Amino acid sequence: MKKSNSLLEKVKETIDKYQMFAIKARIVVGVSGGPDSTALLHLLLQLRDEYELKLWIAHLNHQLRGKEAEEEARWVKIFASKIGVPLISDCSDVATLAKREKLTLEEAGRMARYDFFEHVINQVSANR
Repeated sequence: MKKSNSLLEKVKETIDKYQMFAIKARIVVGVSGGPDSTALLHLLLQLRDEYELKLWIAHLNHQLRGKEAEEEARWVKIFASKIGVPLISDCSDVATLAKREKLTLEEAGRMARYDFFEHVINQVSANR
């Protein structure tokens, strides 16, 4: 078997090997605006036609970093519009959640993200 060299080919091999999703999958992609989630979205965009994917972007502002977080949210909104992928975004007061639930900021942020992603997945009837 020939080894692939490109990142996209390696991603396709991994998707197929582990049956990560089926043709025509409905996928919500969590996009923070950082390099990792943006790279993931770019890869899925390149695979969208081949796998007949329906994509949505989900972005949650944790309200922890003020203007910087607002700028990221604005960038994600502009990017989603530019690439034609629907965006669902929201804000969560993670600091208040952490205090109320006696969690670290990291734990509260994770809880808020998982709740938000679950809501978005249900809202758009996504598979992933």
